[in-house]
Amino acid sequence: MSTTDIAVIGEAYRFNGVRTADELFDALCGKKVLKTRIKAPNIFDQSASYVPYRSMLDDIQLFDAEAFGIDSEGAAILDPQIRILLECAWECLESAGWSVSENTPRNISVFTTASLSSYLLNNLLNNAEALSKHSHIELLDRNDRNVISSMISKIFGLHGESMSVQNGSTSFLQCVCLACDSIISGRCNAAIAGGASVCVPQKAGYVYHEGGPLSGTGKNNVFGNDCDGLIPASGAGMFLLKRLDDALADNDNILAVIKGYSCGYAADRKGRKELIHDAYRAADVAPTDISYAEITGTGIMAKDIEEIRCLSEVFTEEGAAGSSCCLGSVSANTGYAGEASGIAAMGKLVHMLRNRVLIPQAEYTIPFDGFPYDGAFYINDSAEAVEKAEGCMCLNHVSEYGNNIHIILAEAPATDTETEVQDNGYVLLSADSKVSLMALRDQYIRAIELDPDMNAADIAYTTQISRSQYRFRACIKAGDIKELHSGLQDIDIKEFSDCPYYQPDENADIEELIDKWNEGYNIDWSAYYKNRKHGRKIRLPLYQFDRKQFWYEAAEPGAASVVSFEKSTESSDPPAEKTAKTLYERPDLFTEYVAPESEIEQELCAIWSDHLGIRNVGVNDNFMELGGNSIIGTQILNRIQQKYPIDIQISTFIKMPTVAQQAEFIDEELEKIINGMDSDFSFM
Repeated sequence: MSTTDIAVIGEAYRFNGVRTADELFDALCGKKVLKTRIKAPNIFDQSASYVPYRSMLDDIQLFDAEAFGIDSEGAAILDPQIRILLECAWECLESAGWSVSENTPRNISVFTTASLSSYLLNNLLNNAEALSKHSHIELLDRNDRNVISSMISKIFGLHGESMSVQNGSTSFLQCVCLACDSIISGRCNAAIAGGASVCVPQKAGYVYHEGGPLSGTGKNNVFGNDCDGLIPASGAGMFLLKRLDDALADNDNILAVIKGYSCGYAADRKGRKELIHDAYRAADVAPTDISYAEITGTGIMAKDIEEIRCLSEVFTEEGAAGSSCCLGSVSANTGYAGEASGIAAMGKLVHMLRNRVLIPQAEYTIPFDGFPYDGAFYINDSAEAVEKAEGCMCLNHVSEYGNNIHIILAEAPATDTETEVQDNGYVLLSADSKVSLMALRDQYIRAIELDPDMNAADIAYTTQISRSQYRFRACIKAGDIKELHSGLQDIDIKEFSDCPYYQPDENADIEELIDKWNEGYNIDWSAYYKNRKHGRKIRLPLYQFDRKQFWYEAAEPGAASVVSFEKSTESSDPPAEKTAKTLYERPDLFTEYVAPESEIEQELCAIWSDHLGIRNVGVNDNFMELGGNSIIGTQILNRIQQKYPIDIQISTFIKMPTVAQQAEFIDEELEKIINGMDSDFSFM
C-alpha cells in the first residue's frame, strides 16, 4: 500500500431518473440510456432538425431550504446547481459515516465545478417579480458558480481549501486531482470533489446542426460506425476522498482506491501518452494490470478513434497482448454533461470495482472499422466478472481544448468484516421534519427487505455514530434484523423544541444514553465508543430531504411573472423555530463575548444569528469578523426594517458593524419618531 493511495469513502449522484449509487449501478448494468423524450414546441413542429431528447433531472425546483438554514426568498433565487450540490455534500458526508451537523471544525477541503447559471439567465433576469425584490448583485451572488465550494465549507463547518475549477468538460476530474493533491500534501485530512451541470429549462430538446457535437438521431452511440455525437445532459455528483491508511485506521467504509493520476494539457498524441505514463509511474501500476479502461466517448468518430489509438499505443508499449482490456464509455448512458462530465464515469468504475463486475456497453451496435486496435482492447456487451486479483481500472478523459486526465483506481483492500459486538440493540432515526423521518423509516424497511442478512448491531452503531441528531426522533430496540424490521413498521415519533448537548463519562451505559436521547439530548457517541468495542460503519439509507418548491418561472413575453413558494403539507401549525443544527459556535474573536441586554439588542442578536448561522452573537462582535458580507448585510437590513419603522441605508449599516452600535442608532431614531421629529440618516 502506497502512502499516496487515496480512498473513496463517500458518494452522491444526480442523473436522469437516478438519485442514489444503487440506482446508478442498476441503470448502467441494465444498459439503460438516461434520457427523456420531450415534445417539440410549436416553433419547431415542422423542423426536421429538432431532436426531442435530453438527459434531464427531475424536480430541480424543489429544495429543503430549512435544512440548510436558507430563507424562502433566498432559496427561490438560488441556482438549482448550488441547491443540488448542497444536497450532494450532505449525502456524501453522511454516506461516509460522518455527521453533517457536527460543530467541531473539520479539516476538509472542497473542490467544485458547475456550468454557467442558465436559471439566472433564463428565469431570474426575465422575471419582473425577482428583479423588483432583489438587486442584480444579489441575483449574481446567489448564482455564482465560483462560490459554491465556499458555501459548502461554511454551511457544513469545513476548514480546508475551498476552490472552484472551471475548465470545460475536464473540470470535475480536475477537482478530483486537486483533492488528491490537497490530501497527499497534508493540507487537509479529507477532501470533497463535486460538480453539476443543470440546464434550465429542463424540458427542452435541441436543434441539430450538421458537423456539431450533438447527435442528430438522439442516440449516444459511442463506438459505432453510425455515431454522430451525443445528446445534452444534466447531471451532478460528489465524492469524499481520504488518505487510504487513515481510512483503514478509522475503519471507514472504503468504496475504491485512487492509485495514481495525471492532469495536464497536451497538444498532440506524444504529449498525451507522456501524461498517461506519468499516472502509471505515480501508481506503480502497469497497463497490463488494467482490466477496464473508461474513455471520454464524445460520439464523434474521429475524436474517439484518436483517444483509443493513444491508449492503445501506451498499453502495447508495455507488452499487453491479445484483447486483454475491456473498453467502454458511460457517455452512451448519460450523454454529454459539460462540467459534470466524468462524475458518472468515476462512479461507474467505483462500483465495478466494488462489485467485481464489468458493466456492459450501452448503445453498442456496429463497431468502428478496424476495431480493436493492436489487440489491446475489446468491448463487452454483457456483464462479466473481473477476474484479475488486483482489479485495477483506468479512466481517461480528453477535453475539447486538449486537457488530458488519466486516473487509475483499484479495489478496496480486504478488511476484517466481523462485527466485534452484537448486543447494542438500539437503532436511532431522526430528522428535521416528520415528513423526512417517515420517508427515512420507509427507506430502512426497503433496505432490510432487499438485504435481510444485514447485521442489526452494525445498523445500530452506524445510526448512532454517523448520523446527525434532530428534533424529530424514533428509537427502535432490535436484537436482530427481524425484530428491527418489525419495530420499524410502527415507530413512536417524539418531537423536541430544544436538544441540549450531553457528553457521557467513561462509566455511562447504553441504557442511560438511550434514555437521554429519548429525552431530546444530543449524545456525543464518539466519546461513548472511544474505549469500547463496537460494530462497523455500513452503508445505510441517507437523509430524506423534505423538499418544497422555491422557483421563479421565466416570464413569457407580455405575461405576468410567476413565483412559487410551496407550503408544507405536513401541518397547518406555525413553522417551528430553527433548530441548533444550522447554527455554529461563535468563532474565537479578539472581542470578548458580551450578551445582549436591551430588547432591541436581543432582537438584533437573534436576527444576526439567524442569517450568519452562528449562535451566541455578542453585542460587540464585528459583523465582518463573524463572516458577514454585503449580501447577508442586505438580508439583515431588510429584517430590521420589517421590525422597526425606520429608514436605514446599507452604507449606514456597514458603518455600524456591531449590534451595540446598531441598537443605539435604532433607539435614537425611534425616539425621534416618538417625539415627532424629522429624521434623515441616509449616508448615501
